[in-house]
Amino acid sequence: MLSASRIQADDDRPKTVITLIDESTGESRTLVKTEPAPWLAPDTRGGIRLDYGFAFQNTLTPRPVTRLTVRQDFVRVKDFHAGVVGSIDTAGNKFVGVGVEYRW
Repeated sequence: MLSASRIQADDDRPKTVITLIDESTGESRTLVKTEPAPWLAPDTRGGIRLDYGFAFQNTLTPRPVTRLTVRQDFVRVKDFHAGVVGSIDTAGNKFVGVGVEYRW
């Protein structure tokens, strides 16, 4: 093995990059290994989202609505992320709560 280093990837999983060299031929190969998700880790990701869709309230007639959602994560257990979320839409519906999300 020539070298190994750990990098943070965009897909929320750290990677280990290993470079191997064959001493007899001088040929080298680079391997990338995806590390397992941590059992427990702080999570500071958040986001703001704007959606357009249809709301079905006490009737079967859909009403077009625009919804604004804000999310802040606090903790991660393996591939599950927990945090708070709040949203409001143009129909006046409001929601604030906590949730657990699985990301892929």
